Amino acid sequence: MVRKAIQLAPNIQHVRLQFCRPLTRALRARQSQLGSSNSRTDHVSFPESSAQKAALLTFCAQSGVNFEWRTWTEAIDASRLRSLNLGRVRKIEYFDPLIDSITLPSLEKLALRLEMAWDHDAQRKVKTFMGGLRPLNTLRLHGMMDSSLVDSIIERHGSALRNLLMDPYCFNSDARPWSLTATIIGQLSVKCPRLRELGLTVPRFKGNHDEITCYQALGSFHFLEKLCLNLDCSISEPGFFGREQWSAFDLMEYSSITTSAIQICNGDIRDILINAAVDKDLVRSIWENILSYQKRPTSLRWMMISPRRSGYISSVRPAGIGHKVEHMSRSFELTKTGKTAIDVIEIGQARRERQDSEWREIEEQALREMGQRIDSDLEDIMRTIWPFREGIDDWRLFWSSFPLSQ
Repeated sequence: MVRKAIQLAPNIQHVRLQFCRPLTRALRARQSQLGSSNSRTDHVSFPESSAQKAALLTFCAQSGVNFEWRTWTEAIDASRLRSLNLGRVRKIEYFDPLIDSITLPSLEKLALRLEMAWDHDAQRKVKTFMGGLRPLNTLRLHGMMDSSLVDSIIERHGSALRNLLMDPYCFNSDARPWSLTATIIGQLSVKCPRLRELGLTVPRFKGNHDEITCYQALGSFHFLEKLCLNLDCSISEPGFFGREQWSAFDLMEYSSITTSAIQICNGDIRDILINAAVDKDLVRSIWENILSYQKRPTSLRWMMISPRRSGYISSVRPAGIGHKVEHMSRSFELTKTGKTAIDVIEIGQARRERQDSEWREIEEQALREMGQRIDSDLEDIMRTIWPFREGIDDWRLFWSSFPLSQ
C-alpha cells in the first residue's frame, strides 16, 4: 500500500498518517467479502517495480499504530527529509532500521513519543539514534525519559536548538514521572543559548523555595519568547512536606479512602488541595518571577500554564476529590501587551463552568435527599485552608492559590 500511495502521487512531499488502524483479521475478512470491485485503486495500473523514490520533506505518524519505518524507506528518499514525527514508539525494535541503515542528513525537526518499556537497552538505542543525527533546531520529546538521556541529547543538539519541548510521563502508569530541577533548567539555558520556544514540566511544591527557583531559572533563557509550562501538582508520597506541625485532625486517616495501598491522612489531602490550586494570581506571580531574572529588555511575550496530575499522591488519586481539584486546577494563557502589561485568559473556562453547574445540581439533590452535603469530610479539610463565610456553604467562592514564598 505504501508503494501504491507513492506511485499515485510521485511528487508528494508531505505525508501525515492520522487515525490509522491495524489491519485485523476482521477487517481482512470484510475486505475479502467486499471483493476488489470496491477498491479505490482498482482502475490504476501499477508497475511491478519503480526505481524512483518520493523525495519527502515532512513525515508525520500521528496515529496509534506503530508503522514499519523500513517499509517506508523502500519507497521514499529519506535523505531530503527535513521534518520527522515518529508518533508513538511502543517497541524499541522500531529504532533498529533508523540506527542501522538510515541516514537523515537534512533533518531539522524531530518529534518522538517514547511509550516503550524503559530499560538500559531502550535508553542505549534512543541515545544512539539521537547521537547519529545532525544538530536539530526543533525537538519535541514526550514520554519516557531520564537525566542521562536528556544530558546526551542536549550535549549533541543544544547549541542548535531554537524550539524544545520535553514532556515526561509514565506510559500505562499513574506514577510520578521524571521531573526537572532548577539546576537542570539552568544547565539547559547554558547548553541551549539560542532557544526561542520552550515547553517544560516543573514540579509544584506548594509555592516553596524549591518551586520558585525553577521559575527563576527559566529567566536565564535570555532570548526566550514563548513558554509552555506544565505544573506537576502531584505529591510523591504521604507526608512529603513533613508532619511536624500537623494537628490531631491532620493526623487522622482520610475517611473517604476506600481502597488504597498507602495510608493517607487529612493533612495529606490538605497538601494535595493547596498544590492543586492554580488561579490568576499564581500565574501572574510565576510570570513576574521569570521576568525578574531575564535580561532587560525582557524577551518573553507569551506563556501558557497548565496543571498536570492534580490530586495525585504517589500513584493514587484519593476518592471524592476529583471534581474539586479539577475546578481549582486551571490553565491560563498570558500575553504581553505592553512594557509591563499582560493579558491573562483562562483556557477551558466555558467547559469548567458547565461542569460546575452539573455538580451544583448533584450537591443540591444530595442535600435534599440525604440531609447532608456530598464529601462533607473533604469540606471539613477545606475549611482548615479556606475558612467559609457564615451562611454561605459553596466552597467555590472561597478557595484561592497560596502565594509563592518570598
